[in-house]
This record gives sequence, structure tokens and C-alpha cells, in this order.
Amino acid sequence: NYALNIQELFEGQAFKYSDYVAVEHENVKLTYGQLNERANQFCHYLVTKMGLGRNKLVAVMMERSEKVLISVLAILKAGAVYVPVDPIHPKRRIDHILNDSAAQVIITDNGNFSRFNTGTSVVNYDESLAPVSACEKSNPPCLTS
Repeated sequence: NYALNIQELFEGQAFKYSDYVAVEHENVKLTYGQLNERANQFCHYLVTKMGLGRNKLVAVMMERSEKVLISVLAILKAGAVYVPVDPIHPKRRIDHILNDSAAQVIITDNGNFSRFNTGTSVVNYDESLAPVSACEKSNPPCLTS
């Protein structure tokens, strides 16, 4: 159905295939249901704590893991725009991407957190797990239509 956006399509698949493995990285396996719930919780956190919303740009700079997929889904569910930043790029390239995009929020992990000393709001995914786990697991209202 072309009237649905990507997060609505994903939510439909997560409901339909809730118990099927959606992502596997190293020793972590998440079902579609788990992936959707974690993305929902992170979305609610980003909206309430970081003021994320429609059309805000959010850079994600993390090592490859399930956390990247959770973050991207959360960003889309918030109606925001995902800006990929590969941590293996040289600092000059990363700085150019961040400056050019003017991302309002950067999501990163423990391994990359110390690389940021900008005025931009930086969210350390690894450090936000406790407050995120207290957030709502339900699908947020569609913020992109």
C-alpha cells in the first residue's frame, strides 16, 4: 500500500511477524516485536527528552550493530530525518557531514561519544538505556504524514 510510510509498513510487519528474528548481530538477536518495541521506546525518549520532531535532522554515528537499526527506526517514527555518519571516515569528512547537514541531534555510542565537543545535542545510546527502558513501548502516532 503506497499510502503508508516506511515506519507504518515496518510496524505492520512487526505485528504480523512479531516472533520472527528481524536482526542478528554478534550475540544479539531481536525479533520484529522486540525491535519495534525498542525503536518505539527510543522514539518516545528522543521526542520527550530531546525535543525531536518532524523534519529535524539527526546524525547517527555508531559502530555497526542492532543499535543503529533501532536508532534509525526511532528517528523515522519521530518524523525526523536520518543523517548517516560512518565512524571510520576521517575526522574532516565527519565534520563536513555534521556541519553541512546542521543536524540538531547526534546519536552515538560509547566508542564514539568522546569524539564530540560540539554545541549539538549528543545522545550516547549506551548511556541512555536505563531512561529509555522506562519509556512507552507502544507505536507513537505517525508524525510524518
